[in-house]
Amino acid sequence: LYHSNNIGDLTVFPEVCALSEAYSLLENGRLKSCSRNRNELIFVSPKSTVTKSDQHRYGSAACGQIVRGGGAFMVQDSEEAPTAVLTKLGYLDSSLNSDLGEAIDVFCSMGKNRNKLTSTGLDILSIGCLKTKQLMLRQGLLSTKHRGDWQPSPSDTIVRRHLASAGLIPDDEAEASKVVHAMEAYCKKHDLQKKQTYNALVVEILNNLKKADPRRRT
Repeated sequence: LYHSNNIGDLTVFPEVCALSEAYSLLENGRLKSCSRNRNELIFVSPKSTVTKSDQHRYGSAACGQIVRGGGAFMVQDSEEAPTAVLTKLGYLDSSLNSDLGEAIDVFCSMGKNRNKLTSTGLDILSIGCLKTKQLMLRQGLLSTKHRGDWQPSPSDTIVRRHLASAGLIPDDEAEASKVVHAMEAYCKKHDLQKKQTYNALVVEILNNLKKADPRRRT
């Protein structure tokens, strides 16, 4: 609504502020004649997972999710929109996460993202064709059945700590290239699926650690 009618900036958190601002516009008569959203823009408000220390630092889990997520953004809809969103959310880059198909799979495998896509009737993980994956993801991103609060790329903190404790990397601040080799060795040792990208390796190991200890937060 705000962007379609060039109203200006919108407060996205706390949500009560957004509602209050919209109500003020209605009261002042600024929304008497306005254009509808023509589905040309994709709104993304990343929500990251938070720790107890994050909750204490930011005052609440909800606020921590928003801050740790990096802030809301808009992307113009196009064939390249899914790539742009994946890049901004940390799933795709030109080095360790350059495989688009795998980046889409990792995005869709994240709990909150999977639930949102399922609610829109999209099962992207079961699709093998990259072009179809892109089209379905674009459809999911444009859907009005959710608020655009997608989950960013997975944190590698737990994986790094585990690899360091197992002696596979010098410490949990090791160079990414060394972490990649260590993750590949871990996956091979535990008969896990072979992955091409950093994020996919992280998810594969996190899932394996969670199987070994269901109480572990990933």
